[in-house]
Amino acid sequence: MQKDSDFTDRPAIGDDLDFLATDGHWREMAEILSDFGSGGRYHDLNTMLDGPSGAPSPLERLEP
Repeated sequence: MQKDSDFTDRPAIGDDLDFLATDGHWREMAEILSDFGSGGRYHDLNTMLDGPSGAPSPLERLEP
């Protein structure tokens, strides 16, 4: 069985992990996708049934 350190000691892997941990654009995209996966995909349906939402829709969050 391979140790985690055998994998993470590779220079390219370290660079990727640093990028994923520090890049603001990546983190924002991950948050948007996480919100979408945990119920944000129903934003428009919820708005139609319950009225205006205080949270922006996933599509609004994706716009620059």
